[in-house]
Amino acid sequence: MLLGAAILGSVAAGDQPSVLAAMSAMSGAGAEVPPPSAEVAAYHGKKHRVFQRMYADQTAYRALMRDA
Repeated sequence: MLLGAAILGSVAAGDQPSVLAAMSAMSGAGAEVPPPSAEVAAYHGKKHRVFQRMYADQTAYRALMRDA
């Protein structure tokens, strides 16, 4: 969140010509951090499936309200 604010601020202040330029100047590729164990990987896999289901449900609710 702080990096995003700094990126937008640098563009607003004229230090960077665009958001893409600021992103390139202020960040870089990081290293992949693998889960420390199979149990942790399985836990996060389940959490991701919950997120996907919640997102699909929210999208469906939005469509229902739009059609109402």
